[in-house]
Amino acid sequence: FNRYYGGSISCSGQSDRTQDVLNHITEIIRLNPKSVVLCIGRNDIAGGVASGTWQANIASIVSQLEAAGVTVRLLDAIYETSVSQATLLSYIPATYPTKYIGTYAPGNFTGSVASDNVHPSYTGSKVVANIIYQSLLITDNGKYLNKKPDGLRPNESFDSLRVYGTLRV
Repeated sequence: FNRYYGGSISCSGQSDRTQDVLNHITEIIRLNPKSVVLCIGRNDIAGGVASGTWQANIASIVSQLEAAGVTVRLLDAIYETSVSQATLLSYIPATYPTKYIGTYAPGNFTGSVASDNVHPSYTGSKVVANIIYQSLLITDNGKYLNKKPDGLRPNESFDSLRVYGTLRV
């Protein structure tokens, strides 16, 4: 993504939960991002965090980012076969209908999941990256289209979207 969105940053850690994002929200805001793409909640579900807790945490994250003037987008989930994400898949679109990017269903195809049954394969990551890329280009009536050269394609070497991150657009 950094190839097409200069200044892109991944603010993530292994097994991050929504509380971890809240613990670092001030640092993220200090980076002065224009947009933030969040892929959070899955580790909370896998770790047994109560739905009310991770939902309140996501609401707080979104609220704090928006109060700082940051455009927020949320992925509904990354497809996997290890943990059911049904609660997350219903919560994100219902709560943030104009802010979510649907990545779960398109990522559900043979070969999309790595051997750990959690993280996307290289091919699965390319699909998810393309969905995010296309969504960012058409969001807000295509205001980002004028900043991209003709024939721009997603960076196909971007091979891991199992983390949330920020994109300066």
